[in-house]
Amino acid sequence: MRKRGWPVVLALGLVLTMAAVEDAEITEYAGRKLTPLAQQRWTTIESAPPVDLASYRLRIDGAVAKPLELSYAEVGALPQESRVIDFKCVEGWGFTGLWSGPKIEDLIKPALPSPKAKTVIFHTIGGEYSSSLPLDYVLSRKILLASKINGLPLAPARGFPFQVAAESKYGYKWVHWVVRIELSEKDYKGYWEKRGYSNSATIR
Repeated sequence: MRKRGWPVVLALGLVLTMAAVEDAEITEYAGRKLTPLAQQRWTTIESAPPVDLASYRLRIDGAVAKPLELSYAEVGALPQESRVIDFKCVEGWGFTGLWSGPKIEDLIKPALPSPKAKTVIFHTIGGEYSSSLPLDYVLSRKILLASKINGLPLAPARGFPFQVAAESKYGYKWVHWVVRIELSEKDYKGYWEKRGYSNSATIR
């Protein structure tokens, strides 16, 4: 996997100094200390794709009665939640961040998932990477589709416009650059799962 640094560029194209970013980000929330963005490691197999918010649409389809396409603004207009979540990589490192965004449940329910749907598949803008989570896990754990971390919009290299905040799962389930959420009646193995990684990815 290629390791990439976190560029100090916000999604709207505003370039800030590192000091300004540190002043703007949240460093503690609900009594828990957060790992500063500058100290967070990250790894991806894809490069950050260009994103045109004017044309971007989040597609929700598959085993649903009413496929949907939502603009970035429409996703942002949904109720937003913030949650402190520990990110852990299978390589042994991790960090603590404040992840903010709508519940995935609120995105997929209007699409009317099939009663037989059991898997939620997440696809990236680049199309090379994908992974999945059980639908019952997404609903019971109220999993977020994050647009912010530590109070700041996701940077391009960190998943802008949206990233799955797969609480209690290893990092390969935290799909970046989400452009499509597909419901399926079958199990699904994503990029790393096809290469031998556990499909449950539950942190022990």
